[in-house]
Amino acid sequence: EEGTTEFAESREAAAAKKAASATATAAPAQGTPAMGAPATSFADPMSALAGLFGGIEQNVTNKVMDQVNAAIADGDVELYPMKALLAASNDWSTGLITRMGLYKNILLEGIECGALVPGNEYAWEWIGSAATNNDPEEFIDDKTLYYDLLSSAAESGITVALDIMDRIWEPENIIEED
Repeated sequence: EEGTTEFAESREAAAAKKAASATATAAPAQGTPAMGAPATSFADPMSALAGLFGGIEQNVTNKVMDQVNAAIADGDVELYPMKALLAASNDWSTGLITRMGLYKNILLEGIECGALVPGNEYAWEWIGSAATNNDPEEFIDDKTLYYDLLSSAAESGITVALDIMDRIWEPENIIEED
């Protein structure tokens, strides 16, 4: 029961952060999280999540996933990369993907819903987190689609997208569009 109370308090704190960020100005300053992104940006979201839920039991894991699914159902499509990583990883502290097929399926579903548009910086943070201990080249099978998503995000200032492009395609081979 104590773990459930801690989870509820953590969930309420996360909801408060998200609500606070949603009331931010419509045109955030350079380097400020976009609308809908959490007020506090973590360099490594998986570490932050593991810190909140480290050593959790399966029933709490299921509750977290239920909350993520409910938020997505309510329109928070930027959470698809988070859902993909959490569902496909056995160890939330490392984010090591053990079920790549599941990761790809959930991520593709999110892409179809607009999760990886350049303005969804929070979604891109989760892609960056997934790329920390996994090969980002494996995330999407359709390399043309992947390249288009990454290049659009990189052109919009999403540095993690450029970093992933550099890992997959050598910088001298990246085709720059005019």
